[in-house]
Amino acid sequence: MTAGSYTIKLQWKTNKPAVGATIYAAAGTAFPYSDTSVSLRFVPSGIGITDAASTNQYSLMGTASDGVTWQTMDVARLAFTIPSVATNCVAIIGGNADLWTANAGYNQDLAITVDGTVASWKESGGFAGTFSPNAAFVQAFVSLSAGSPHDVSLQWKANKPAQSATIFAAAGPAGAHSETELTAEVISCS
Repeated sequence: MTAGSYTIKLQWKTNKPAVGATIYAAAGTAFPYSDTSVSLRFVPSGIGITDAASTNQYSLMGTASDGVTWQTMDVARLAFTIPSVATNCVAIIGGNADLWTANAGYNQDLAITVDGTVASWKESGGFAGTFSPNAAFVQAFVSLSAGSPHDVSLQWKANKPAQSATIFAAAGPAGAHSETELTAEVISCS
């Protein structure tokens, strides 16, 4: 960003025309409701942030969707290598995607893997509905050992065998899909 003033705000809409319908933000039955917030953090360049993002829409189906095996969502766009660090470090790694299914009865699982091992994962969505994106966010604090690079990827799978079903990542019309992102920030080294 260059010097100047910027306006940052949350925006929302229904996923289709909803005349007469109501959508809500914040949960709870009475005040105080769950927080709705937006935050901005400036980070000096060169301190160890790695980011990968895509506005492509992804689908997982058939034999690749066995409900057990994690699949990398996009090796070219949603995976990266954290360069070797001189001392042992800790990184915060986060991933997000709008996950949904074309078939009732299935959920979608989202995971962060580091060096081929799942560091954290989240099951997303209610399996009764279809075509209803659920914003999934997964985060992990990961120890990075000194002396070697570390491969990070965003992975996913159906919550159970889904060879005859299809799960998706990214919502919205063609050319304007929601962003799927993977970010790592090295926060502490010893």
